[in-house]
Amino acid sequence: MGEDYSSEDRDELPIRSESSFQEYLVEQARATFYDEKEMKLALHLINSIEEDGYLRRELKSIVNDLAFNENIMSTADELEKVLIKIQNFDPAGIGARDLQECLLLQLYKKDYGDNEAISLAESIVAEQMDAFSKKHYDKIIKALDITEEQLKEAITSGADIAMLDNFEDDDLKIATEIAKNKIKLIFNKI
Repeated sequence: MGEDYSSEDRDELPIRSESSFQEYLVEQARATFYDEKEMKLALHLINSIEEDGYLRRELKSIVNDLAFNENIMSTADELEKVLIKIQNFDPAGIGARDLQECLLLQLYKKDYGDNEAISLAESIVAEQMDAFSKKHYDKIIKALDITEEQLKEAITSGADIAMLDNFEDDDLKIATEIAKNKIKLIFNKI
């Protein structure tokens, strides 16, 4: 039934290591925050992040929790600075407070300044989120003074971000499936 491994064989067997989503973020925080107070703020923020990666609580509420429950005095500005660092953690989009911020965080992480399509995707999400979410592509084209081809390139370049699962246009169905699968993998792989 069971195999008998010598001690040498056991030393070479792989050890499976699992960590939770929160633990994964804490590991990154330990490598980022060296100031004791910032680390405490980071840990509290990380514990406030929901399993889907969003931070839905207002920073002012978290400031109050820290003061009353942990006797840590802070401000919303201090928390914002720590949150910005957390939002640079992996996976991209972590700690976003809404869909628009999540998409922008993901796009910023992809943008190295040399891809016009990604820069345009950032502009679309930042400036035309309402039209984008309602699939009012003509409004986006007119508002940003771009062509339909540029719009398609921007959407395709950002195809591995979460929001693109809302597109149903025939030209974008492949990109949509990639986006759905990648975002599921990002948040479920941990």
